[in-house]
Amino acid sequence: MLNLAECLTYKENTLEEVIGFTRKAISLAQTIRTDQAPLADAYQDLSVFYSMYGEEAHVLQAAKASYNLRVTYDVSAHLALAQAYCQADSLRQAKALISQTPRACYEEYGGLIYSLSRQIAFSQNDINNVYAYADSAEAYLIKKNSANMASKDKYYTLMLQKEVARAKDNEANRQQVTLTIVISLFLIVLISLGCALLYQKAKLAENERIRNLSQIQWKDKQLASIRQYLIKKVDISKKVNTLKTKKPRAFAFSDDDWLELEAFVNSTDNDFIERLRSEFPKLTTKDIRFLMLIRIKVPASTIAALYSIEEKSVRQKLFLIKTKLGLEGADISAKTFIENY
Repeated sequence: MLNLAECLTYKENTLEEVIGFTRKAISLAQTIRTDQAPLADAYQDLSVFYSMYGEEAHVLQAAKASYNLRVTYDVSAHLALAQAYCQADSLRQAKALISQTPRACYEEYGGLIYSLSRQIAFSQNDINNVYAYADSAEAYLIKKNSANMASKDKYYTLMLQKEVARAKDNEANRQQVTLTIVISLFLIVLISLGCALLYQKAKLAENERIRNLSQIQWKDKQLASIRQYLIKKVDISKKVNTLKTKKPRAFAFSDDDWLELEAFVNSTDNDFIERLRSEFPKLTTKDIRFLMLIRIKVPASTIAALYSIEEKSVRQKLFLIKTKLGLEGADISAKTFIENY
């Protein structure tokens, strides 16, 4: 059932069928009284399917069900639930779960843990922690890489010792042992050079981060300013229109206003508009302007006022644009993709 549901995700407009087959799989798993693992796995698949279709609220429900059904602690289910909270913008719960992850699990899951922490910091515009968690992830990778190199170094050292001992027992193998020693020393030198290059790369990355920090902070301040400007402009316009007509009226945003905003965002945010037009030619001008508002994190209520639609229609519009972005079937929402593009 679950395999069939997964196959259907590669077709268009199959949400109801996919969820239907997954629900049937859950019903079958519920008949297994001796083991809850199949039921927990079925709910985990349900969470993944909902994520593919951008149903963040349902993603969280399914991830909770899978997590609660685990008889023993499962760090992957634990972090999957934290990721679901991130997608649902429940950042406090996500941070709480991450903080509860045992330190012993960092050895294997440190990269994912720091990546989720960075995502939360990015959503909260906490630039300092974004870089801190990015540095932690990088340090984790360097540590793991260094451990691998140390293991190889130990292996070649042991191999060298064995070859020397064998040479003492068999003088006839002396030339072979000498050759092995030379190769081992050569490999040790290569490993040492690799460590030095890795350190140099990390140092260069740190210098680059320091150089770019002021530029990123300036960009974020500029985008925050234009976001607050739009929010205030829409609010004031709505109030004025209400006083004039005794009822709310759609907020008018002229083409000149749009062009001015596009020019500002394009120059401030690394040619965001031009990159969208070049990489996704199926996007219309209206689509690009809508995604521009998502990019600068304008609230859904303000976007709804600009387009004279309900707030829930903003999410529906994002879902429709997902195909034009080439994200059909991808395990990422259009909102998350644009915010990190």
